[in-house]
Parts: sequence; structure tokens; C-alpha cells
Amino acid sequence: MNSKRFVGVLLFAMMIMMACSSGADSSQVEATKMAIGIQQTQNAFIRETITAATQKPIGAIVEPLEAVDDAATQQAVEVENQAAQEAQQESTVEPVIEASATVEDAVQFETIADVVRADDADYYTMDDIDQTWNEKYTFWEKLSGQEAGNYVLSATIYWTAPVDMGEPARNGCGFIYGMSDPKHFHVTVISPDQKVHTYRKRSAEEIEMKGGDVPGGGLGVSSGQADLMVVVEDKTMSAYVNGSKVVMFNDPYIDYGQMGLAIDAATYSGFTCSFKDVEVWVLK
Repeated sequence: MNSKRFVGVLLFAMMIMMACSSGADSSQVEATKMAIGIQQTQNAFIRETITAATQKPIGAIVEPLEAVDDAATQQAVEVENQAAQEAQQESTVEPVIEASATVEDAVQFETIADVVRADDADYYTMDDIDQTWNEKYTFWEKLSGQEAGNYVLSATIYWTAPVDMGEPARNGCGFIYGMSDPKHFHVTVISPDQKVHTYRKRSAEEIEMKGGDVPGGGLGVSSGQADLMVVVEDKTMSAYVNGSKVVMFNDPYIDYGQMGLAIDAATYSGFTCSFKDVEVWVLK
């Protein structure tokens, strides 16, 4: 850039000298204009050169852009770390849920702690159900889904009997248990005759086990309500009505098996049972 500037200045000086040597006429004026034009052209060239030189550092602006990228990258890393921490916290929720279930079992066990020898139990419930059964001298059943050898079954039971109910003792609502297969089980029901009846089924044999009277009666004949609980522990069965024990006996033929709800009917007109607040404890 310095050499070009020097040439421009030299040309300007030569043009001035030529103008001076030729006299103060029109040609002198034209020479002077030419010199001035050359100088203006040179000055414009110099300005463009300087402008280009001053604009060159614009490339330095790229560095802040790179700094912005670094900040975005750092933010992405922080977001990823936060997501990983939240996922780790969520993975700890399941043990809390399991612990809550264990606490529920423990709370519910207190309900039966005075009537069993076991120290703990798994707790289950069944949905409320209304059922009318009219197959005479056979049992309707609704299984709970558990199998065990030691357990407690409890429900609030309502019944409605037709006028022609037949034999009152063979109408009842209660529980089936120890069901190792469809031909081997026990059934305990509460009946309109103010008694608790238990039947043992073994293949073709069906016999009635020891029964029990309901204290104070008052269960109703055509309709009634009672809380029934059956406890089976170490092949001993105990039945409670409204909190009072009404019967207990030992039977070596009480099998390990399924359990649930049952209806016995002695009429083709239909005996109706409603089961509410059904609870099952599998003893440990």
C-alpha cells in the first residue's frame, strides 16, 4: 500500500510541474483538473484499502459465537444430569409402595390377632356380590384366588328366603374352603334356623360336621343379617357369628386348597345371599 501511495504522489507533483511550465492558460487548467482527478482516485483507493483492513477483525466475532455454543452444551449437560437424578429418585418409589402394603397387612392383622395363633398374615379382599341360587342340595361357590392351609374368612352376610324354602337347615350363606378339587372341600354356612352348619364333601360322601347355635338367635327366617367369620388353623375350624364363637372342631380331612364364598339351597325357588366387606387372611 505504501508504494502505490508514493507513485500517486509523484504523478501529482509531475502534473503540477507540467502545468506551471506551460503558462497560465486553458491547458494549464485542464492539467490541474487531471492531476486533481488522479489524486481523488488514489485517495478513494486508499480509503477502500483502509476500510478493508479495518473490517478484517470481524472474524473475531466468531469467538463469542463459539462461547454461546459452549454455554448451550453446558446447559444440555446440566439438563441431562438433572433428568438422570430424577430417574434415580423415581426408581426408589417401589420399595415405599411395598412397605405401605406391608403396613396395611399389619394393621388388618390386628383384627384377627385374638383368634389365631399365627403372628402374621397376608390380607386380601373380595368384591361385594349378590347371588340367588336355586339348584337344590348343591353348593354355589365364588373362589377368592388364594390357596392355603391356614386362613381366616370374614364377611357381613344378608339373606332372603322364599316362602317355600324347604328345609331351613339346607339354606345358608357362608364359605367354602380346603377345596383341593371340585369333589373335596368343606362348606360352613349360617342358616335361617339360627344355626351354623358345616358340611364335608369327599368324592361321593357328604356328611354334616359339628354345628353350633347362634347366641340369642334373632337372625331372621325369611330374611336376616349377620357377621360370619371362619378360622382354619392346623386343621381346626372355628366359626364366629357377630363376634361370638359358636363352634370349633378338629378335622384331619381339612385339605390345603382354595377358598371363597358359598351358598346352600334347599329350594328351586331360589335362596338369595348378599356378601359385603369380604376379607381373607392367609396366615403365616
